[in-house]
Amino acid sequence: MSDNTIAYYEDGVPYSADGKVLIIIDGKMPVDTGGTGGGGGGKAGVTSESSAAIHATAKWSKAQLQKSLEEKAARERETAAAMAAAKAKRDALTQHLKDIVNDVLYHNAHPPAVIDLAHANNMAMQAEAQRLGRAKAEEKARKEAEAAEKSLQEAERQREEAARQRAEAERQLKQAEAEEKRLAALSEEARAVEIAQKNLAAAQSELSKMDGEIMSLNVRLSTSIHARDAEMNSLSGKRNELAQASAKYKELDELVKKLEPRANDPLQNRPFFDAASRRARAGDTLAEKQKEVTASETRINELNTEINQVQGAISQANNNRNLNVQQVTETENALKVAIDNLSSSQMKNAVDATVSFYQTLTEKYGEKYSLIAQELAEKSKGKKIGNVDEALAAFEKYKDVLDRKFSKADRDAIVNALKSFNYDDWAKHLDQFAKYLKITGHVSFGYDVVSDVLKARETGDWKPLFITLEQKALDTGMSYLVVLMFSLIAGTTLGIFGVAIITAILCSFVDKYILNALNDALGI
Repeated sequence: MSDNTIAYYEDGVPYSADGKVLIIIDGKMPVDTGGTGGGGGGKAGVTSESSAAIHATAKWSKAQLQKSLEEKAARERETAAAMAAAKAKRDALTQHLKDIVNDVLYHNAHPPAVIDLAHANNMAMQAEAQRLGRAKAEEKARKEAEAAEKSLQEAERQREEAARQRAEAERQLKQAEAEEKRLAALSEEARAVEIAQKNLAAAQSELSKMDGEIMSLNVRLSTSIHARDAEMNSLSGKRNELAQASAKYKELDELVKKLEPRANDPLQNRPFFDAASRRARAGDTLAEKQKEVTASETRINELNTEINQVQGAISQANNNRNLNVQQVTETENALKVAIDNLSSSQMKNAVDATVSFYQTLTEKYGEKYSLIAQELAEKSKGKKIGNVDEALAAFEKYKDVLDRKFSKADRDAIVNALKSFNYDDWAKHLDQFAKYLKITGHVSFGYDVVSDVLKARETGDWKPLFITLEQKALDTGMSYLVVLMFSLIAGTTLGIFGVAIITAILCSFVDKYILNALNDALGI
């Protein structure tokens, strides 16, 4: 008889321990309240109702069981498929392993011929050789490309360097040509001055260089002396330590010798070996101290040698410096002589130029005017500037008379001449007249004078020009006005009216009474 106890559930269906489905009827038996007949009727009702319930429950249980069986079947099919796939994979791997083993066994049982091995080896070597050949060719090509790139860069660098050197050579050539032209334009005395100046600069440079060298040598000497003195102080202490170490060693050595007779006595040799050990350590200390003393003495000798060498170098450098000082003195004297010669030559040229200027004035404007010019030059020496308003008034009075005597075309000639004024020629004449009168010329001031003259002719206001001349005369003296006006006349074709105006300006400052004789001198 089977056990109807529920062991477990699956999908909501109860099962017994032996795996059978259990059918459970849930209901209460009706209570029989009638008689015997009634009781029979009640029993029949109960039986009919229980049968229906059992039938319904069985039907439901069957459906549930069918569903469960179908799900189990599906899971079994899935499991079977998975197992089949796994088995197939395992069989394939097994077969692959078998094939490998069989192939190995076959090759072991049937080894290849030597010629086949050699051929295979040759093919492998050939393939490796080809691979290596390609690798080497690639490496070679890469190196050649790198070398070509480097060569190109080097060629470009050399080209740029050549271009730079060519440009520098061209610059130096132009500079040399300009210097040659400049020197050619100089007089012999001027070139001598330049040469003397260059020689002096070179001598002074050498002297300065020698002073620097002597200073450096003195620093080295001082450093070496200090180092030697410090080492000597250190050596004194090291020698004291060496003496102490030597005395200690001697003391221990005597002790060892004293204890040496008992060295072979096991009962009494301990003091001997102890003293011998201490003597050995003292010997090491003595040797170390001796090394320190020797090293210090060696260093002192080296420093003394260096000091002697530096002192010798200083002595030689001082001798060379004395020669440099002598050379500087000689070049200074040579420069002074060259400058004196140049000054004499320039003065001679200035005198010649001034004489020539006066002769030109005589030829162009007559001897009387030339004498007036010379008189103005002499009277200007050391003369102080007068009242500018008085000078301007005297000039205006003379100019009014002069304007009535000349046409507008004649009066405008001075403007046209000054507009085409050559400042280089003027500077040359200015320099010559300034040297003749022994004053310093200022060419830049001449631009202001020309500008003021042109403005005065245009506006009729001559006062700005007179104020400019007054200021210059206060700074440099009246002689500079003479130099300025003479150089203006000599460097420009002013015409008779222009010469009269320029001379009148000069007379107004130097001696206004000469104005009265100016027109007669010029034949106006």
